[in-house]
Parts: sequence; C-alpha cells; structure tokens
Amino acid sequence: MTPAPKKNANALVHGAHSEEGLRRVSTREKRAFLKSRGVRVSDLDKITVARLDHFVRQQAKLILLDAYLEEHGLLDEAGEPRPAAKYYPTVHNSAQRALDRLEASLEALEHKREQQRPSLAEYLAALDVEPVDEDDDDE
Repeated sequence: MTPAPKKNANALVHGAHSEEGLRRVSTREKRAFLKSRGVRVSDLDKITVARLDHFVRQQAKLILLDAYLEEHGLLDEAGEPRPAAKYYPTVHNSAQRALDRLEASLEALEHKREQQRPSLAEYLAALDVEPVDEDDDDE
C-alpha cells in the first residue's frame, strides 16, 4: 500500500496532526484569546508568546478532535474506542496545563507592568505640572 502524499486532505482522519489544519484553527484561537483579554501580541514578552502559541496549538487539536468525534462517535463499528478518543484526554490535559501556565505568565507580566507604571502624581511631577483640583471652580 502506497502512503498518501503530504498535504493530501483526503488522507486526513481528524486533522489534529495536520500542520495546515492546526495552523488555521490555532490562528483563529489565538485571535479570539487575545481579543477576549484585550491584549496584543506586541504587549507580550517572548516567554508569554511561546506559552500562548503552545496553548492555542493544543486548543486547536481539541477543536479538531471534537469535530471528528462529533461526526464519527467515540466508538468504532466494533465497539472499541477510536484512536482519537484515546488521544483526547492527553490533549485536553495538555491544553489545560498550557492555559494555566499562560494565565500565570499573563498575571506576572501585568504585575510587573503595574510596578513599573508611575502613579499620576509621579507622572505629573516628572512633567513638572501641578495637578488641577477639580473642586476649585474658576468663575
């Protein structure tokens, strides 16, 4: 039996190992994640970007496996679990752990930025501007 040529979409089973399918879904997931958090990739450090990439790749695998199992069921014709069903818990665990690490990295990054961010009084002092008291109405 001759193996299917690379990038042969007809040879795909669930797509969780397909670079092209993973790239498409993970790009969509990355955009959705960043939008939901109100963050841009340029706001992130290299470690957080790597963690984001790892998370969205695992999430893409889950989405592709979900779609496959939704269409074909968990069990094959012989009543045995499909290989995708056996692979699913591993991918789910990896995605959850990747999300936990990403969240921790995002929190650490935000905490670091807050410590570096000057207060309003410090900012105005650096500009050599006196703060305006809103209670004083000039009439």
